[in-house]
Amino acid sequence: MAQSWDNARRHARALESALDTKLATYSRLAGDVSRAGGSSSNADDAAEEGLGGYKLVEEEIEELLVKLEQAIDDLTVLINSPSQPPSASMQHAAQRHRENLEDYRRDFQRICGTLEAAVKRHNLLGSVRKDIKWVRMSSDD
Repeated sequence: MAQSWDNARRHARALESALDTKLATYSRLAGDVSRAGGSSSNADDAAEEGLGGYKLVEEEIEELLVKLEQAIDDLTVLINSPSQPPSASMQHAAQRHRENLEDYRRDFQRICGTLEAAVKRHNLLGSVRKDIKWVRMSSDD
């Protein structure tokens, strides 16, 4: 059991590390989109680039969250195995992984909300800019 426990725990830690990296990337993209809400065309280009990239990162994070949940379930199965009673450290480790998973989910939802607001703001500003441009072109005629 010790070997399979170590492997399962190592797998959970690797998934947590990957989630840390992806969430940092996702947060950075959300920040880029938020900052790109300015009035310049460079801001529009940066926002469009961010808008295209964030969906892919979002899907990768969702996949990693599912995998981490499965890894934690695997740890729980090992803990509940009748062949060997779990130690207090094993129970604590599994609980800590569950808490980490909840933290990752909470961070992901927070960043999703921030990004959604930034995208809506970008779309609104883009629409207003087009309207202003159209009015200016109409008045030049």
